[in-house]
Amino acid sequence: MGGSARYTRQRERGNRDWVPVSLVHVPSHRRWGPTAFHLPGTWPLIGRGAELAFVVDAIVAQDCGGIVLAGGAGVGKTRLASEVVRAAAGQRCATEWVAATRAGASIPFGSFAHLLPDFVLSTVDQLGVLRRIVDALIARANGRRLVVAIDDAHLLDDASATLVHQLAGTRNAFILATLRAGVPAPDPIVALWKDGMAERLELQALSEGQVHELAVQVLGGHVDGAMSYTAFAINNKGKVRALAVAMEKRHPLLPDTPTFRELGVDWVDGAYRGIGVPKSTPAEVRKRLSDLWASLNDDPEMKELAAKSGFELVNVGSEQMDAFMKQKIKIYTEGAKLLNLGK
Repeated sequence: MGGSARYTRQRERGNRDWVPVSLVHVPSHRRWGPTAFHLPGTWPLIGRGAELAFVVDAIVAQDCGGIVLAGGAGVGKTRLASEVVRAAAGQRCATEWVAATRAGASIPFGSFAHLLPDFVLSTVDQLGVLRRIVDALIARANGRRLVVAIDDAHLLDDASATLVHQLAGTRNAFILATLRAGVPAPDPIVALWKDGMAERLELQALSEGQVHELAVQVLGGHVDGAMSYTAFAINNKGKVRALAVAMEKRHPLLPDTPTFRELGVDWVDGAYRGIGVPKSTPAEVRKRLSDLWASLNDDPEMKELAAKSGFELVNVGSEQMDAFMKQKIKIYTEGAKLLNLGK
């Protein structure tokens, strides 16, 4: 999927003997352009069957105070936790969902506020408050096994973290917490696995094959991949998603799109477009046209218009053209051989 060196030729009808005299560079990019589709309300669970079974078995066995699902951002901790809660409800467990946030971290019991509407929280008898909350949550379960899922437990306020620790110590509650690996968590949360009250389960990223399967299931097969140019991606924002650009550094109009080198592929490339004239054109005429296009490329207004559309203006005039073309022919010939193309 390499880029190619090309130039746009202006010619008279019937004349095929042309040479390029000036070029403009258009860096390549890879895009992901889905056709019309609707994302599902719940993403399918891919590659987590063993982890799901392990956690559900721990809930049913009732010999463990909880499981902490740890992993990097985006590995699917929340998705797995929601599936565990669904399975636990199918086992006639009482389930509660708590979502910790940075905003709620400054409010005592802020993450549990929706479960404690009638509580008057005392700052004097904090131990008594904890006991009352634990008793109230267990009472809500009406004798069933209580499963409390806490998403992003590393963001809990200290009071809520202590409450989670207290719940894990009861025989009637099971704690299912997710937290981001490598991020500091409140001491009571760390103590869950440090003190043996809960087990910590490290989630790894999905394999390439699993990601492919997930994409197919989510998008229903409506995934189009293509190699194009940055100008295409820039002028079609909202319709396509650029995955990488073949540039030395990120394009200023695609700041969130990494370069291929950032992704481990040593590739900087693009297409070159310009003008050509018949080989019979006198050298002085070629030089005059080349200089004219160079002056256009150097014009501030032209540069601004080109930049907005994703074009990079370069001056490869008639005097440098032979060496430039020789270099590019060598590069693309070698690339073609590696791909078993051509002779």
